[in-house]
Amino acid sequence: MNLWIGKKLEEKWRKKEGKNWNTDLQNAGCCILWYSSYSLKRREGKLLCITDSEEEMKIAKELGYPCICIETEEKRIYGADCVTDTEEAIDTKLCQSVYNRHYGIPAVILETGRLQVRETIPEDAEAFYQIYGNGNGEYLEQLPEQVEEEKEILKNYFQKIYGFYGYGMWTVTEKKSGKVIGRAGVENEEWEGQPVLGIGYIIGREWQRKGYAFEAASAILKYVKEEMGEEYVYLKTDKENTASAALAKKLGFQMKREGKRCWFLKKL
Repeated sequence: MNLWIGKKLEEKWRKKEGKNWNTDLQNAGCCILWYSSYSLKRREGKLLCITDSEEEMKIAKELGYPCICIETEEKRIYGADCVTDTEEAIDTKLCQSVYNRHYGIPAVILETGRLQVRETIPEDAEAFYQIYGNGNGEYLEQLPEQVEEEKEILKNYFQKIYGFYGYGMWTVTEKKSGKVIGRAGVENEEWEGQPVLGIGYIIGREWQRKGYAFEAASAILKYVKEEMGEEYVYLKTDKENTASAALAKKLGFQMKREGKRCWFLKKL
């Protein structure tokens, strides 16, 4: 990942002594570019801009580059991909997130022995129609009739949901074949008027009865606890979806409410 540092920040950080945040980025494999915004106009290729100047931010945006801006109470900056009021907030994770979001690069959330769970991209749409087909997704919200409409939905989901929350429903792929085999993840739900986190999953019929749903869901629950710091996760399923209810119990969920929609809860 190439990073361009604004002129004022360059002057400020070059004067710093000892280890600082840009040293950490370089150690993580980032290439730090130090040159004027005029030279930036002649550059080709992908990069991420970091600046505390609104003028430099506007130049970067006009050239189609993503930008992280540092603002102060005296000088607010609007229009950047990400705005922070402290230098310490700019680390490798933040830079990679802003860079990936702008260029449509899906982040890998986790991997298991057989599976990879990553962010969903529009190109996954065709596979989803096969996964949801033949009644496999009868208990879930149905996909639009036109695949192009679903691609647009996934594009907005990638930019807005992942970009704002940092989580959502993800794509599950089989590592051996590289094929998209399902979806799994966590989304915001409401339980008795309170916002809660709920897990969901679907695996295509071709890949069922292999333990993939349990493998993916177990890893996601671990991720939610260790990486997101959550203590509880809910799961809701249709009363007639006995397979989903059985998996919920296998994952350690306890029934909270039974009805047309059954709710389960797990303490992580």
